[in-house]
Amino acid sequence: MIQDSKCKLLEGVLTYFLQLLLALISLGSIYYKWKHEYPRRQAKVVVFDLGKQISGMGFSHILNILIAILMTKRITVTDECRWYFINFNVDVVFGTLLNWVLLKRFNRYIEKKNWNIMDTGSYKSSENCINKSFIYQTLAWISIIFTAKLIILALILMPFAEVLNSYGRWVLGPVSHNIDLELTIVMVVFPLIFNVIQFWIQDTFLRGKKHYISTSLLGDIENQSGHEKKTNIISTSSDYSRI
Repeated sequence: MIQDSKCKLLEGVLTYFLQLLLALISLGSIYYKWKHEYPRRQAKVVVFDLGKQISGMGFSHILNILIAILMTKRITVTDECRWYFINFNVDVVFGTLLNWVLLKRFNRYIEKKNWNIMDTGSYKSSENCINKSFIYQTLAWISIIFTAKLIILALILMPFAEVLNSYGRWVLGPVSHNIDLELTIVMVVFPLIFNVIQFWIQDTFLRGKKHYISTSLLGDIENQSGHEKKTNIISTSSDYSRI
């Protein structure tokens, strides 16, 4: 019989270093995406979009750790890393889809209520350092993540705990003898791949329809189509978000 290792998620300096490293890499992927997108969002807009991702990522990460600890107690195993790995995989596959569905439903609701301040990715002007539209949208996004977590826990993790535990033991079995290696694979290697994918997807549907178009593009457009074309572009750009 294979013995369960005792990989813990909240023990040792290595744990916190790996979590910080993962966060920096994930955020770096969004920066790369922004630098290569067209049309490119205004810097302040992408900072707010990224702020929502950071808040959601931190909240989701804490929930994943708590769920991993909860599940190890429920099925009496000592490998918290295994259950973090399982929960993370389920979260990327089903959680991302659920987040998108719940956000779409939320957007329809606020559209009916005409709550423009909650329009995803569109931030209103603010005379002080506190942007209310960003705060409200961030709280809404965290609520969506929390709801999706509860659904996943109730419909997938709890009912199929034993099956998922066997799957986790099979995948991580070759490295379970080395706790530091297992922790690194669970907290960095797999999340490095899937977090980047999840961040890119979520950034796509968290990004607003109205984002800033740089006026530096107007010169090239004028050369192609004349002054009238430039006037139309300026008129269109005024409809985009302003901070």
